[in-house]
Parts: sequence; structure tokens; C-alpha cells
Amino acid sequence: MVLLIVEIKVVSHGVLTIGGVIAMLLGSIMLYDSPDVTGIRLSWFVIVPTVGTTAALVFFAVTMGIRALYRPSVTGSSAMVGRSA
Repeated sequence: MVLLIVEIKVVSHGVLTIGGVIAMLLGSIMLYDSPDVTGIRLSWFVIVPTVGTTAALVFFAVTMGIRALYRPSVTGSSAMVGRSA
């Protein structure tokens, strides 16, 4: 989760997101393969949708952030350049 959160602040072009998704998947698989003694087991029907949904949400948030960076400004003095008053 830390890698997914850091992706918002650091320009890594998606590398941290991919690392976060892989870490989440590997951590879930470790819970899946744990012995029955601990009583902690996850079904693949829980792991796959959870990791997929989290990855999709982070990808969506990063995509919207990148789109916002490339939009022309609509307020302030930079938005008034070239306009008639």
C-alpha cells in the first residue's frame, strides 16, 4: 500500500504502482499458502478481485492526475493571456 500511496507524490511513470500491485498480490498469495494451523487462508475469489480493483482505482487516479496536469489553465493570469477584455 505504501508504494501505491507514494506513486501519487513521486514521478515514477507507473513503476511504483506496478511494484505495489505485485507486492499486494505476493502478500495475498503468502496468506493463501499458509498452513491450516494458523487458520488464515484466503480464497482466490477474494484475492483476484481485491488486487484488481485496487490496481484499477490507483491506475484511474494516476490517469486523472496526469490529464489534469496537461489541461490548459482556466483561472489566473495565465488563462487571460490572448483573450479580449
